[in-house]
Amino acid sequence: MAFREPSEQSRERQMALLWWLSASPEGMSQREIIDQVTVTGPSDGTAVRTRVKAYEGAADTVRAKFERDKVDLRNAGFEIIVNNTDPGTPKYRIEKDGAFAPVINFSDEEHDFIALALRFCGFGKSGAFSLFNVIAPVDDFAVNVDVYNPIMRAINTHRVLIFDYDSTEIRSREVEPIQLIMYLGVPYLVALVHGTDKVRGYRLNRIVSIPATTTDTFEITSETKELARQWTPKYEPAEETIVVSGVTTATFAPRLKMQYDEATLKTLGEDRVEFALPFTALTDAVRFVIGAGTRIQLAGPATVVESTKNWLSQVNRGVVPKLADITFTPAGKGSNLALAFKLLHMVHQNPEGLRISELAQRAEIDQDQVREIMGRLSCIFLPGNAAATYPAYVIKECDDWDNEDTDDSLYVPTSDVFHFDDASQMMWKDLFEVNLALHEANRVYQNEVMASAIQKIEGACEDFVRFEMADHETQIALLRDAIAKNLQVTISYFTEEADSATVRTIVPTEMKMLNGHSYVRAWCELRENWRTFRVDRIEWVRDGEPARVIDKDPKPDWLTTFTQLGESVIVVMDAFLRFHFESIPNARWGRVKDGRHAVEFRIIDEAFLDSLMVRAGHGAVVAKGTPEQLLAGHELAKRIENNL
Repeated sequence: MAFREPSEQSRERQMALLWWLSASPEGMSQREIIDQVTVTGPSDGTAVRTRVKAYEGAADTVRAKFERDKVDLRNAGFEIIVNNTDPGTPKYRIEKDGAFAPVINFSDEEHDFIALALRFCGFGKSGAFSLFNVIAPVDDFAVNVDVYNPIMRAINTHRVLIFDYDSTEIRSREVEPIQLIMYLGVPYLVALVHGTDKVRGYRLNRIVSIPATTTDTFEITSETKELARQWTPKYEPAEETIVVSGVTTATFAPRLKMQYDEATLKTLGEDRVEFALPFTALTDAVRFVIGAGTRIQLAGPATVVESTKNWLSQVNRGVVPKLADITFTPAGKGSNLALAFKLLHMVHQNPEGLRISELAQRAEIDQDQVREIMGRLSCIFLPGNAAATYPAYVIKECDDWDNEDTDDSLYVPTSDVFHFDDASQMMWKDLFEVNLALHEANRVYQNEVMASAIQKIEGACEDFVRFEMADHETQIALLRDAIAKNLQVTISYFTEEADSATVRTIVPTEMKMLNGHSYVRAWCELRENWRTFRVDRIEWVRDGEPARVIDKDPKPDWLTTFTQLGESVIVVMDAFLRFHFESIPNARWGRVKDGRHAVEFRIIDEAFLDSLMVRAGHGAVVAKGTPEQLLAGHELAKRIENNL
């Protein structure tokens, strides 16, 4: 292949720079990098590999390439340390151990269960699934959050962290990171505000810049660790409790009690129930009122009434960008570096090696792309004895060297230098996804092997990560048991828009998890068809009896099939509103030139889009859709306001 795409050129140059800076304890100056770092030259039609300098050209061109490569490496999770001892000649180096998660040697059985757990959670094309599975991923639910690597590195090294955070406004935060927590499917960083004793939580999808570590370090006391352990989003400190009160129907009241343990209810008449709910933040109180919609009549307090009216007045109203200003990331495609690391990790997970066809299937890319990436990575020149210390080194075994461009070559780890287990390192983001998947799968199917893998991960992470799983564990256990025993059960189920629950007899067959929510697939006797139910909307489950024989589910990919139908819409939003849209399967994410986020998905039920835009509120606007969809949420907002 004589012609090389610019992306392939930059990938090889960046990987070479990474390896050289990792192998240089003292660091390298820019002049040394230009003189010494080489990459594979253009093909001359023979098997001879030529070497050329990675950074060639005019001084301005070289400098621009070097600066872009530093940014890409930092965004991939590698910290480039600058030694300014000689101000005129700064030197650069990379501590590769700071970017990779600790080495964890999983048993074959644990490896298999990790693959099953990742499939259950839907960490597919852009997630960790393909690192552990022998088949191509089918779903792609993993939210691409690029902040795990620098955050986990900062936690590990006790370094102060700086990032831009979008709350009521975007501003820089300087914190002392303590741990990551997953609370009901949403990841948060728990940290001390730098220079204070205040523990705060930061929602990861509101971090709008790649976090950067400073040279400042800090110590964590046992008291601080305990404060971090007690922190949850639900109980952020507040000056006073806000009690929302009003009237609802007798049919909707049970849902309030199911969702809010603190709710107090008082029956007023045959179909009228008075309610009171305490909240520790005004925004949470408003979100409750918005979510309840026309199913409640709000009595007070006045601050909540006024804030809700203000919220409703701004639903789906804002600056609509030009569609040409929105750029979407191709589905399932990560960065150049991420793809290279993924292929290398797969090879090192298999001491016997993997063929090009196997790598292409697992990564879901063309075989020629595998040849281009791996062929060049396997022959990158390494300085000194770096091959003995850097775990990404692989060698190529070709069955037919005369037809190398079409041969299904085998790539194997360099077992003569080190044992392959020592090289099976993952980035922090991959390890976080594996841990999350194991936690979620283990609460549905308790298993000693998965528990053992979790213990290994959290032991290696020194308890840096904490999980607060979803409520409704009783329903999950009963549904899991019904699936295992092929039972039909009776449930009381609330849909998103319904005023009351319906009692249904179902035959559950499978469970999956998507962004913190568990879903069960079942045959519904009431609808006489297959249906998908969200577990946290099931009020109760009653023991069942042996199920009758039912036809096979026609939709094995039931959690994503519906997204192939309906009208395509694009919604643009501020970064902190992403969480409203992240549970939509197969959504395509992008960015607007002005920094806002964009998501494209398909709509079958217009009421769903109305509800979604009302819940998102100020900062979200439909940028593409039918004339009716461009006004989504307006009428619903008026109806809710009339109930205030």
